[in-house]
Amino acid sequence: MKKFADRLIQWGIKEGRTGLPWKDKLNGSYDPYKIWVSEMMLKADKTFCSFAQV
Repeated sequence: MKKFADRLIQWGIKEGRTGLPWKDKLNGSYDPYKIWVSEMMLKADKTFCSFAQV
């Protein structure tokens, strides 16, 4: 599972989603759980805002 998380993080860095507060380094590495939870919350917020505008 760690190899998958490392590959996913590298993909995220390559695709430009860096510099976000929840992607701070933790002991020289990223915390995949914090990133995942934050991204899901952000997605839910965007979905809610789109729904509220209707």
